[in-house]
Formats: sequence, structure tokens, C-alpha cells
Amino acid sequence: MRGKRYTIVTFLALAFWMVLIFYMSHQPAEESSAISDTVSYRAVAALNKICGWQLEEEQIEERAEKIHYPIRKIAHMTEYAVLAALFFLHLSAYECMSGKKGFFLTAGLSVLYAVTDEYHQTFVEGRCGSPVDVAIDFVGVLAGLMLVLSVSLIKKKRAER
Repeated sequence: MRGKRYTIVTFLALAFWMVLIFYMSHQPAEESSAISDTVSYRAVAALNKICGWQLEEEQIEERAEKIHYPIRKIAHMTEYAVLAALFFLHLSAYECMSGKKGFFLTAGLSVLYAVTDEYHQTFVEGRCGSPVDVAIDFVGVLAGLMLVLSVSLIKKKRAER
């Protein structure tokens, strides 16, 4: 087992992230959509500046509207990639949860949280639960686990040198 401090820190990070996901899911549809609109607009405006596109305001808004949906889904994947990474790091504090067992338990718990989160959204004004979003969250879970495992392998190879 890793140290007590590691266990506490990873637990607190995990709990914080779960509360953040809950909070974001509890926003009414209009508010949630407005946040995505802002992110989409800022992304296009930043690219406009960086790439020197010289787009007019209307063109920026049109492009932002086109990427609104992908931005929302990328946000889903990202929040669940982070959740899975935090779950895995916390579970790795316990010897019995390392390796494949930790991997599968992390995936299961993360997807279970995604399912409960989508159910929770059915009680929020203008929102609904979506099996498609759970699938997108699952892709994020796998991405988060692959990232954590890749970093672990790199660290292990460096330690062997």
C-alpha cells in the first residue's frame, strides 16, 4: 500500500472531480449550452488570431456554431478521462487493486458514475439522460486509462535504466 498521504490526496482529488461533474450536469440546459457556446466561440476566435484567418464576427459565430456539438462531446470525454485517471490513481494506493483488477474496477466504476450522471440529468430542467453520452464517456474512460498506463510504463522503463 502507498502512503496514507497519497491515499488521502488521491481520494480528495477524486471526490472533488466527481462533485464537479455532478455540478456541471446539474446546470439547466440553457446554462450548459451557453457555456459550450462561449467555449466554441473563444476557440474559433483564438484560432482566427493565431492562424491569421481574418474572419469577420459573423463568420466566427458560424464556425463556433458548427463546432458546438463536438466541443460538448469532447468535454464529456475529457471529464471522464480525468475521472478514470483519478480513480485508477486512488485505487493503485491499495496493493490488491493494482494491475488488471484496478484497470477493470476503474473502468466499471467510471462507467457506473457516467450512468448515474445521465440518470441525474433526467431531473434537470431541459436536460435528458443519453446512452450515447454514456458511450462517449466510456471512450473518455478508456483514453484516461491508456494515458495513465502509458505514463506508468514510461516511468517503469526509466526506473529500469
